[in-house]
Amino acid sequence: MADARIYLTDLREQILREVTGRGLDAAEGGELFEVEGTLPGRAFTASRPQQVVSGERGRWWVPVLDGTERLGVLRADLSEGMGVGHWRRWLPWWACW
Repeated sequence: MADARIYLTDLREQILREVTGRGLDAAEGGELFEVEGTLPGRAFTASRPQQVVSGERGRWWVPVLDGTERLGVLRADLSEGMGVGHWRRWLPWWACW
């Protein structure tokens, strides 16, 4: 997988903010997603991976957990030339649903 990014939620669990490592809050210049009504938000609230497929490329949104506590999501794109079927063999069974 390529271009992996981590998004952490705020304390009220309304916003997912990309961790960039820049700025006082380590999120300077990063993307924001609302939890409600977005695919990253669905991965976060359901605690289940979500997949988007566009042609031969795909993107996974995977929940980041600490035990049962939800922290945010990991976004990762499939590497160039790797089809979705290739990665399904290597992901845990729950990531393929």
